[in-house]
Amino acid sequence: DGVISTNANGMTEFMNPAAERITGWAASQARGMPLDCVLALNPSREHDASPAGELNAGAALLRTKEGKWVPIEAVSADIPSAKGQDLGAVITFRDVSEERRLQKELAHQANHDVLTGLHNRRAFERELRHLTEKSTTQFDCALLYLDLDQFKVLNDTCGHEAGDKLLAELGARLRKLIAAPNLFARTGGDEFGVLLGNQNEEQAFATAEILRHAILDYRFHLSELSFNVGVSIGIAPFLAGKDTSAAVLSRADIACYRAKEEGRD
Repeated sequence: DGVISTNANGMTEFMNPAAERITGWAASQARGMPLDCVLALNPSREHDASPAGELNAGAALLRTKEGKWVPIEAVSADIPSAKGQDLGAVITFRDVSEERRLQKELAHQANHDVLTGLHNRRAFERELRHLTEKSTTQFDCALLYLDLDQFKVLNDTCGHEAGDKLLAELGARLRKLIAAPNLFARTGGDEFGVLLGNQNEEQAFATAEILRHAILDYRFHLSELSFNVGVSIGIAPFLAGKDTSAAVLSRADIACYRAKEEGRD
């Protein structure tokens, strides 16, 4: 942990090597400088932007001598004298950059499919529940349920590794076609789900057609072989706040099954 101590006037008196490394300041340079120059914290936060206010919040952004922003966690304690007068303060802090990076990575992995980079079923179902349970605003939404056609042929012919490669390539291709805040997820082996907010049935059908054509135009190349897949899509329009997630998902699944029954693609 980095340690900095100040005198009663808030001027830096001591820095340990860890504090030098994190802040970029040498102790000899920082001695006699105001604390808020050495421990320069992010001034854009809503609460008190002084060092004391930031440190009382526990977490802050530190601007190093080189101008780099580093997330830190810190605590501050006053140094009392025998007469009850403050002689200064001791600040203990640590760089939590790696912890924050790992937290973001874990959060991303918890909500995304490793193979395709799309949202996973967990994120898909959570967003579907969120849309169907909205009671303050009622607006048109739609769920598209996609099931690839002839994917099993590739898996059986070339193995699961080739199938995974196709899914990864196709996922990257389709991800560009669905803009946020709409959500595109891989919900199963060769199944995908799309949640469209503020889209009526006609608009949802147009989006489904874009995806169908993109998949139809895609060719998967493996050595000297070339494969193409199609897709069957079920569309389930619903009104946010007036439907249940289970009902919407069931209608989309049935519609997709009908699409396969009636000739696929």
